[in-house]
Amino acid sequence: MGDDQNFFIIEHSDRELWHEVTGSFAGVHIFHSWEWSAAFVDAYGHRPVLVCEGTPGNVVSFIPVSLVPRPFGRFPAVSHDALPAHRTLKRL
Repeated sequence: MGDDQNFFIIEHSDRELWHEVTGSFAGVHIFHSWEWSAAFVDAYGHRPVLVCEGTPGNVVSFIPVSLVPRPFGRFPAVSHDALPAHRTLKRL
């Protein structure tokens, strides 16, 4: 990664932007959807986010990540989609 790369986070609370970003890539599946991640929020209290490369107006790649509350310890565990978006998804 070079110094000129920009990364930003889309919080699960920003449903509109989540849909905009995931809807602009070919090969996105149900597991990238806001609705799928909402099920984990409701059931387990996870905090899903999209880690995006680029800018909010020009996302080059993304990967969905869930911050998982831990019953012990101070730091959350991290869970992510097994298929890195930057390698498998192409912009429409």
